[in-house]
Amino acid sequence: MREVFGPDYAEMEQLVQMQFLASNDNLVKCSCGNVMEVVEGVLDLNQKDDAGKPISREAAVSMSKHRVRCNECNKNFCSNP
Repeated sequence: MREVFGPDYAEMEQLVQMQFLASNDNLVKCSCGNVMEVVEGVLDLNQKDDAGKPISREAAVSMSKHRVRCNECNKNFCSNP
């Protein structure tokens, strides 16, 4: 493929990856470039924010569904668009 498309191969590869991610709601791309599957975690109603205060039930539910930790760079981020 690289021989056929030459210098345009990297751009095409990136477009294909973007299209693949857009068509798969359970996949997310980290800022480091790693692509991973979003898997719902266990709901923990005892979580606290950075100030040590309990988070709301709504926030805990959202975290269990959308919080992702990249297995390449260990960055935590929200996968909810």
